Amino acid sequence: MNFSIESYFQTFFKQSSQAVILVDCDQMNILEMNDASMLLYQIEVKKDVIGTSFFNISIFDNDNFASKNIKSISDQILASGNYSFSAPTKTLKQKDFYAEITISVINFQDEKSFIITVSDQTEANNNKLELEQTKETYKSIYNKLPDGVVTHSNGKILSCNDTFLAYRNIERRDLYGTDFLDLFNPEDRDEVSKQIENPVKGNLIIASGLKADDKWHKFTLESFEEYFFDKQVIVTFISDYQLQEDLAKEQLRANIASEANALLEKEINKHKETRRKLEQSQEISKSVFNSSIDTIISTDLEGIITEVSPSACYSFGYEMDEFIGKKREELYVHKHEFLEIEKQLLEEGYFIGEITNIKKDKSIFTSFLSCAALKNKKGDKIGYMGISRDITDIKKAELELVESEKKYKDLFVNLSDAVVVVNAANEIYEWNTAAKLLFQITDDKTYNLLDFVHDEDKAYVYKKSKEFRKKGTIVNVEFRIVNQNDQVRTVNLSSSAIYNEDKFVGSRDIIRDITEQKESEYNLNKSIKEKEVLLKEVHHRVKNNLQVISSILNLQSSYVKDANTLSILRESQNRVKSMSFIHESLYRSRDFSEVNFSDYVNNLVNNIIHSFHLSNNTVKLITDLGGINLNLDQAIPCGLIINELLTNAMKYAYVEIDNPELYISILQEQNTIKIRIEDNGIGLPDGFKIDEADSLGLQLVHTLLEQIEGTLVLKVEKGTKYFITFEKVT
Repeated sequence: MNFSIESYFQTFFKQSSQAVILVDCDQMNILEMNDASMLLYQIEVKKDVIGTSFFNISIFDNDNFASKNIKSISDQILASGNYSFSAPTKTLKQKDFYAEITISVINFQDEKSFIITVSDQTEANNNKLELEQTKETYKSIYNKLPDGVVTHSNGKILSCNDTFLAYRNIERRDLYGTDFLDLFNPEDRDEVSKQIENPVKGNLIIASGLKADDKWHKFTLESFEEYFFDKQVIVTFISDYQLQEDLAKEQLRANIASEANALLEKEINKHKETRRKLEQSQEISKSVFNSSIDTIISTDLEGIITEVSPSACYSFGYEMDEFIGKKREELYVHKHEFLEIEKQLLEEGYFIGEITNIKKDKSIFTSFLSCAALKNKKGDKIGYMGISRDITDIKKAELELVESEKKYKDLFVNLSDAVVVVNAANEIYEWNTAAKLLFQITDDKTYNLLDFVHDEDKAYVYKKSKEFRKKGTIVNVEFRIVNQNDQVRTVNLSSSAIYNEDKFVGSRDIIRDITEQKESEYNLNKSIKEKEVLLKEVHHRVKNNLQVISSILNLQSSYVKDANTLSILRESQNRVKSMSFIHESLYRSRDFSEVNFSDYVNNLVNNIIHSFHLSNNTVKLITDLGGINLNLDQAIPCGLIINELLTNAMKYAYVEIDNPELYISILQEQNTIKIRIEDNGIGLPDGFKIDEADSLGLQLVHTLLEQIEGTLVLKVEKGTKYFITFEKVT
């Protein structure tokens, strides 16, 4: 019975859950399509599209696969046998989806056509893009952390963030692979080494390291263990301690300057004479002026500068003679600041606070000023004196610190994952927007994190909580929660402990909602199991069909009297059984990618020996089959080769042989398969060449060897020996 290509297509692909379309090779016009493809491309009536181009129902943005290129596409597919690509496309109703296309050549009754398989990968493509965006977001957060972060293992630096590179002003390629201890002062390396040998979260040390200006600079180090690409490494957080220390020193100096101002005023008043020009007091104060690192300026009652310290000339950029005689208001950027100081001097007699000064070159800087009125012994005001210090760098550092804290706060609040901070009793006292959304919290009450855990998972979470308190960190703990709206969500939690002088006081917890991810995994596993069942059924049916063919050949043999014809039928039957054994093995196997070739050969050999009944002796079988697995593309041709060689041996080798023996071994050396077949029969004629043999079986052996890209060496020595060698495809 002859079947059309359309009938063949309907038999095998009509019930397929995947979209499959049959097209011709010339114009790629549609010959047939299954229900799944109609559903995917939103086609209501099949006959409306039969005979039309595949490009009419699937419109691609890919220029390499367009209707204008049909001839080149068709030629490429016919040459290679298949063609695959992924691209955005549209259906007849202009619905967008991301298609994965596979085109294969099918040869049916000497007529070639194309089978097009289409799958919707929109969700997978979107998930991939979302994953890449999330990866870039976390990379940006990591590189913008206010502290430097260095990852190292066995003393060698593996990675770091941009903040740490800014400390050193160095390229990553010049830093990676260098010794971590080389970053620090030799005097501090023993202390750093002790910390990384026993890394404990919350254990801080101070060490000097080189900064970008190649000067020793103090840093705070905190080290702990983490896993990096399944490898245990040390992560060290490095923060700028020198800046904090300098700020503290500047504050101390400012306090000392304030006290010095009071002492200076007392000392000056003590030595004042009644004369208006204060000759003697000026001589006493001159030494203070000349040696002070702070800016000291004195004026008369009209605000004219009468005396300045050398440091004042340096701060404002004026020469001494340029300074004397200037009005003090010329040193201020903002007139309202000057007027406020004047007001306080008149009302309070002193002023202490920050001001904005201007230099000779018009540049602006911030100063901390302490000034007061000068009086004589009678209590009369004779002028004013001020001591100030440039605090521009300190203000800049303060602003950077505030900005850093703001960025951290923004990161905490806007992070897509839920983040909560809990105390030792697991009471939440801080959480970001994502956490409130996850737990559906709309009020300001105090909640306990463990109260949200699903009842069935509480025992597991309590156990993990105890482990966490011992280790100080825990990652990827999965459990279910029930939020305020009684919704059950599956989450993944990672926590790091917070210590106060080695006492556990709470933890920072990052909680990710993985409910949709778990559902997707469940559906994917379910789909895979369904396909495995379907594939097993296919192998079972192929095996049954081959057994039917074998039975038909066996039945036919009973009607044939000619010995030569019977031999041909028996050989054909053995070939069919050889292929049937493969599908039987795959049907019983859990892994459809490979078949246990050793078991298969054992069954095959025994079947061939029992199918031949030698008149004199039973063949003694000796095997060494090892434990070899092959894929289906190599197992079937290799099995047929063994079948033909054994059949020849059973038919011709043992004529007048008293103790017939057959030896078969299979050995794998690295990726090379070696098969050895020996008999102790009468051997082959002189000058026999297997590739020139005219028998169907040996011609088949030669063809199958080319198919598996193998070699066969034949030796006639006390019988016949075949040595087959080929590379295993993995």
